[in-house]
Amino acid sequence: MSYYLDKNYWDENAESYNNYVESTKFSLFYSIMAMEMTIGKEKPTLPIKLLDVATGTGPVAIAASKYISQFNPESSITAIDFSSKMIEQLDLNIKNQNINNIQTAVMDGLDLKLDDNTFDYGLSFFGLNLFSDRVQGMKEIHRVLKPGGQVMISTWTEDSFWNIGFRVILTEMGLDYKKYIPFSALRDPVLFESELLQAGFKDVRIVPIEKDIPLPNIPLEQTIKMFEKNPIMLNVMRDLNVEQQTQFVPGLIRVFFSMYPKDQSEKGFSLKSKVLLGFGNK
Repeated sequence: MSYYLDKNYWDENAESYNNYVESTKFSLFYSIMAMEMTIGKEKPTLPIKLLDVATGTGPVAIAASKYISQFNPESSITAIDFSSKMIEQLDLNIKNQNINNIQTAVMDGLDLKLDDNTFDYGLSFFGLNLFSDRVQGMKEIHRVLKPGGQVMISTWTEDSFWNIGFRVILTEMGLDYKKYIPFSALRDPVLFESELLQAGFKDVRIVPIEKDIPLPNIPLEQTIKMFEKNPIMLNVMRDLNVEQQTQFVPGLIRVFFSMYPKDQSEKGFSLKSKVLLGFGNK
């Protein structure tokens, strides 16, 4: 089984994952952008009910809780993840930030224990793209959305920061890098659109977004170190021999320093990041 499909992996690494997303805040930029393109345009006045699937430790849910409250203070979020430890960490984050409009639950995104026609918006940022059956995950979001409800899903593209590094180093080692990137299929906007349509969504659109995410206090080498327990990295490392394992992380650093000047990287840098945002209506 791949690490990213193993809830035990996510349970064991919930705290380190929380530290990573808190440091980089990479998902916040895109989630706020997506909400501005949907909720922000509609400016609803009634209380919003939003579902966050594969919430992890909740960075997007927390950002969304503040965002939707500006339209109606009675708006609420249901945040679910199949990892109990991720939800425990999210509950702690909610308590520490005195947030009162997020309900959490341990739940499999492929089999939501939620009523039909419940939510106005459903989102999954860099979560559903890891599912073993993406279309089923999309169908479940479609089922629990109200008629006219909207979905927002994100995935990395071929030219994202990490994809470039993995592609270069694994190709040098004679390995097929696509085997190790679970979201590689959704990098194809045509397939992304097709899967949303299969799930029952209409008015589907796939929007490519390129953004430099500033990481002013995180040197590049430290960022890569934080990534070492990422399930995608672990998937790669377990297939490498000892010599290749010792070469892999230094190889990533070499590739990334070719993209960013070393003196700039040591002071902090902007992460060149490309994603696809998928939208659809029920």
